[in-house]
Amino acid sequence: KLALAFSVGIMLAAAWHNHLNESPPFRKFETFGKVNFPLDSTLVCNDTIHVSVNENCEGLIEPDDILEGTYANYDDFTVKLFNQTGIEIPNPAGSNSLDKYVTVRVIDDSTGNFCWGTALIEDKLAPQITCSNFTISCFQNFNNQFLPIADDNCDTSPGINLISQTQDDNNLCNGVTITRKFIAYDDFGNTSSPCTQVLTLTNPAVPSFPPDKIWECDVYNANPNVIAATQNGSGVPNVAIG
Repeated sequence: KLALAFSVGIMLAAAWHNHLNESPPFRKFETFGKVNFPLDSTLVCNDTIHVSVNENCEGLIEPDDILEGTYANYDDFTVKLFNQTGIEIPNPAGSNSLDKYVTVRVIDDSTGNFCWGTALIEDKLAPQITCSNFTISCFQNFNNQFLPIADDNCDTSPGINLISQTQDDNNLCNGVTITRKFIAYDDFGNTSSPCTQVLTLTNPAVPSFPPDKIWECDVYNANPNVIAATQNGSGVPNVAIG
């Protein structure tokens, strides 16, 4: 059996094979081989990419996000991230990397070759805001109260702004209607769509007056304050103010 190897990656083998079951029997000198052409291990990375985080405030960077060109199998690559001081950070990048550049290194697992670029991690998702309607007494102070609920993917305390307020008091017998519009905003300049809230201010209940009372003179002489409009005296109207 003869085996030959060439520097270009060619492996050839040759041998005599007996074909005794044939009629007539014969011997044949056969060759077989395999040609392995070495793959190009060159890697090229993008200079800078922009990564917008998802609803969990995470930005996952895949090999094909940073590599230029087309590769047969992106599973053969590993991505590593480094902050501005050169310390490796998790992938996906989180809130600590927002509005910062990170270094992205892509490594060919089979050769160890790598290239790198940079990624700017950004939050472009606007907060979510939910308004609810309320019915309250007309005596109740609603300024800075009954505010909407705001939620954001990266900002744990998104701000809320009142952008407009109108009042409908054309029919006071049915109460007053206040219509307010709000928006929410986060630390990264994203603003929600407006939401609308309706506050219905109801009139107070009709006061109920205490019944008439007759005091004997000896009671009055002993306690002249008995005729005063107090709870311990002649009574006071019951006015519900909410």
